[in-house]
Amino acid sequence: MIHHIISINKHSIVAITLFIIMTTFTSFVIAEPINIVTSCTKIISKRNIQYNAIPTFKTLNLALEKYVEGDIVCLADSKQSMISIENFDSGSKPLTIRPLHYLGTIIKNRDYKGTGITVKRSNGIIIDGLIISGGLSAILIQDSSNISLLSNRVFDIGNQAISIKPRYHGGSHYLIEDNIIFNTGRLHPRYGEGLYIGDGSYTKDKSRLKIQYTV
Repeated sequence: MIHHIISINKHSIVAITLFIIMTTFTSFVIAEPINIVTSCTKIISKRNIQYNAIPTFKTLNLALEKYVEGDIVCLADSKQSMISIENFDSGSKPLTIRPLHYLGTIIKNRDYKGTGITVKRSNGIIIDGLIISGGLSAILIQDSSNISLLSNRVFDIGNQAISIKPRYHGGSHYLIEDNIIFNTGRLHPRYGEGLYIGDGSYTKDKSRLKIQYTV
C-alpha cells in the first residue's frame, strides 16, 4: 500500500486535487464491527429510542456538555444536520464521532451552501465513517490539533472537499486515512480540490501530517 507523508514549506500553499473514476466499490467494503452499538458511550438521535441504556442526546452539542474523556459518540439517525465544534479539548483521550452503523449517516446540504463539519480551535477529535454531500465544502479543520479523518465518503461538493488550515493557533498533527472523495467543484470548478492543505504556516515536523489510502 502507498503511504504518503507531506510536508508544506513555510509561506507555501498546497492544493491537492484528487479525482477518481470508480468502476467498482468492492475493494472499499469494510465489515461493520459486531458490537458496534455497545462500543458507543453516547448516542445522538432525535427519535425516542433507547440503545442498551446508553445515554442518548438530541444534539451533539448537548452530548459534549456531558463529555467524558475518550467518548465514542454515535450518530443514530440516517440524516444529520451540520456539525460545528469550537474551543473543544478532548483531554488525554480523543473524542470519536461516527455513525451508529457504518456509513449509515449522511450530512447533506442543499444548493452547495454551508460546511458539513467544522472544527475550530479544538484538540483531539476523530471523525470516522460519515457520508458528507451537497455543501459548499465538506470538512473544515482550522486552528486545531490532533485531528483524524477516517473512512469518510465525500462527494457532490460545491468547492473543495476537505480543508486543513492550521495557521493562527499553531494547529498540528493530522491523520487523513481511507477517505473517498469525488465530484468536487460542482459550483466553482477552479476551487474543486479534493484535499486542500495550507495557509503558509505548516512548516516543521514531517510527521505532523499523514495521508494514507485516500482517493
